[in-house]
Amino acid sequence: MSDRTAGGHTGFGTGGIVGENGPGDCPDCHGEGTAVLTGNKFEWRLLDLENAHRRSNKETLPDVQWLIHEVRVARKALMAILTRCQDAAVDDDLAKYVRNQAMTALALYPKTKE
Repeated sequence: MSDRTAGGHTGFGTGGIVGENGPGDCPDCHGEGTAVLTGNKFEWRLLDLENAHRRSNKETLPDVQWLIHEVRVARKALMAILTRCQDAAVDDDLAKYVRNQAMTALALYPKTKE
């Protein structure tokens, strides 16, 4: 893992950036210095991307909006799958596997070094 991916991508792990309007929070980590996008931060990042394309008036805006919609739908489906797997019996190996795959895809919890 490179130094750039260890922390926030844009802020290089510092949590901040310097732009034309002065210093500000890193858009990837919202000032925390970590690149993991979970929960609300993930939705904020999608909104940032959508707004950036909306302001640029590019022809790609409908495609970006469609893609963001598909990401939101997929995350909602994964959350429903995760919820059902958590209700499964303790000894259900398939539910454990699917739950772990969904949690990994959703990045709900930070990865720990083993």
